Amino acid sequence: MEDEVLKQIFGIIAPGKPLRNAIDRIQEASLGALIILCEPKEINDLMEGGFSLFTDFTPQKLYELAKMDGAVLVSRDVKKIYGANLQLQPDHTLFTDESGTRHRTAHRMAMQTGNIVITISERRNKVTIYKDKFKYSLDSIGDLLIKASLAIMSLEKYSSIINKYLISMNHLEYENLVTLEDVVRVIRFFILLFNMENKINQYILELGTESKTIQLQHTEIMLGHKNNFLNLIKDYNNSKDKPEKIFEKVLKLDKPELTNDEYIVQLLGYNTKEWMLEDTLSAKGYRLLSNIMNLTKKDTENIIEKFGNIRGIFAASITELEEVKNLSKNKAYKVARICEKYKNKKELEILW
Repeated sequence: MEDEVLKQIFGIIAPGKPLRNAIDRIQEASLGALIILCEPKEINDLMEGGFSLFTDFTPQKLYELAKMDGAVLVSRDVKKIYGANLQLQPDHTLFTDESGTRHRTAHRMAMQTGNIVITISERRNKVTIYKDKFKYSLDSIGDLLIKASLAIMSLEKYSSIINKYLISMNHLEYENLVTLEDVVRVIRFFILLFNMENKINQYILELGTESKTIQLQHTEIMLGHKNNFLNLIKDYNNSKDKPEKIFEKVLKLDKPELTNDEYIVQLLGYNTKEWMLEDTLSAKGYRLLSNIMNLTKKDTENIIEKFGNIRGIFAASITELEEVKNLSKNKAYKVARICEKYKNKKELEILW
């Protein structure tokens, strides 16, 4: 719900948007303002005074109107300015913890009408946005870029750790030494990675046209991680749930669940009364086969169905691979070649 509200807010107020241009001008002039986005008929009973305009929206017009006291009424699509110098009268019994008159009025209007209401503080030069009970303080572009850069550094760190763990698991899978604890550890770092990605996506939305560099860095770092994560779940899933559903559940884990090994173990379908973290598991082979170009999902399923797991795939000869349903000789050779490289520990880091 909060994500949807933020998307709606940033969709109209991100840098490069006309409304943001107006807000920036108002801030630069050290003016205050109260802006409500809605149709006049929706708040007829909650406003008085002021004057009607029904004029096309421009940043310059809103900036000039902010020089007067009272609220400015703007259409939701930020195409029209309906009125200015309006006195808003929301229900004074609605609870708000805001201190200034302008902010208390804005918060109550947002709660009572469900519309987006924006306040610009004259003294603190701060922009606050309200929607229903939701409240968000807008950071400056400079502060946002610093936060986004720090988040990118964290994302890169988690990505590097995951890659190292996956390389280590390549060795362990060949030796048949992967434990439940190894799988849980990697999943935990994937969760950290995706949680950080969510923060970066929010920064990208909020930065608007200023986010191009952050977007490029984000795309480069995240390349292949979602597929790796899904294939990891497919390899070690022991539940009746589809891997995609487990993927969704894992991405929704909060911080307490993130540190709870038992929760992640149960999510994968392992009974904690029967399974210990040190128990060994055998991968099905999804992550291994995902490295082979032109191998379709159906090819992968057919190979795993025939050989059972990664150990069976390793042991298979080219002749046996060619017997897999609808698998061409060329693809059978590629699978055999990948397995040979996989067995050569000196080539593992190049391969993965």
